Amino acid sequence: MDKKKGSWESSGCEKGGISRLFANSAHMAKELFSVEEKNDRPRNFALSPLSIDLVLHMLAAGLKGNTLEQMLKFLESESRDEILSKSRNMMDVLDTLSSNEGENDNVLCMVNGIWVDEHCPLIESSQPDESEPSYMEQPNEPSYMDQILIKIFKPLEWWTKLTHGLTMHQKDSLKTLFPTGCLIKSQDFFLANALYFKGMWDSEHIFDEALTDSDERYFYTLDGEKVSASFMTSVQKYHYRSFDTFKVLKIPYQKRVHGKFSMYFFLPDSQYGLPNLLEELSGHPQEDYFDLEEVKFEELWIPKFDFSYNFDVAATLKKNGFPSMEDSKDFSKMVKIRRGVPNFSTNMFQKVVIKVDEKGTEAATVTDFDFPRSARSKLMNFVADHPFMFMIKEENSGLIFFMGSVLNPSL
Repeated sequence: MDKKKGSWESSGCEKGGISRLFANSAHMAKELFSVEEKNDRPRNFALSPLSIDLVLHMLAAGLKGNTLEQMLKFLESESRDEILSKSRNMMDVLDTLSSNEGENDNVLCMVNGIWVDEHCPLIESSQPDESEPSYMEQPNEPSYMDQILIKIFKPLEWWTKLTHGLTMHQKDSLKTLFPTGCLIKSQDFFLANALYFKGMWDSEHIFDEALTDSDERYFYTLDGEKVSASFMTSVQKYHYRSFDTFKVLKIPYQKRVHGKFSMYFFLPDSQYGLPNLLEELSGHPQEDYFDLEEVKFEELWIPKFDFSYNFDVAATLKKNGFPSMEDSKDFSKMVKIRRGVPNFSTNMFQKVVIKVDEKGTEAATVTDFDFPRSARSKLMNFVADHPFMFMIKEENSGLIFFMGSVLNPSL
């Protein structure tokens, strides 16, 4: 990545920063798992850490007062100026990565957006509407819409990029990203973003579709049941490493003109090891999780999966110190607040759609065995026949675009 334009080092991913971002992402995954394990039928879940981080920076850039102080602490930043600097660099990096010129089947697009109630419009210029008194204290400061939203986060530009080059089927699928009922009249303020990724497996790491379902295979769930599933397999070499209680496998996507993407699979050794794995990754992250060696497997089986997941981001982050954001005065850099509006309601949701098969991955966002094991052979095995975690990561920047867990590929 060009350090003069959009160096991710200045955006918080300096040495050691990747581990922190990975730990925060794993912590969110752990929170989502804790919700799902209480359900009678736990669902597969996924989230986009990058998408959430982007929206939080977009929000923090327009805050003030105590809410800003809480958000700075949450984002581990010293000042609003630091938030703006990180946001500029973040968007420069993403602008480069999302350039799809010269790409064939690989697509990366993103859009940012804000919706507000008509009674609390965005501040469109540096001069407030004097006919409607507000809480804005510095009328000559740069406006949130002109100087921050448009110049840094570029919502109109990103929307053009999001739809450019996509097929009608892909454009229609984007309509399903927003959770049902997320835009309702009772809400004063709504932040949203959409991220679309399509990557084909690298030609040296493809799966033979003829071998899928060549024989019946089962996936063993956390409740002790087994379900039939379609498993992909390959005789190619893959990057891999075994740790104390889990294994890591990397599958690269076709190289892009800008960016190098891979999918990682974190497989617990135990059928019931996913909770301990999420605890380990959120509490003791290590950068050598991604320091893998190329090996050839005796057995390699990964289930195909295709699911969607939506959740309340704010509720998920609350245990980690996410601010309540109720004081309307603290939003006055962003929107015009009418007198007599003491409190403000905010909502932040995310929905992720992901599909993994023999050809590659398409993802978007707007979160005991019946038989004994045989003796280990000298060759490595990677049989993902029980709950595991996955991640889509850009190698140069360290950005984590998607993360989630498969608890039952048949759902």
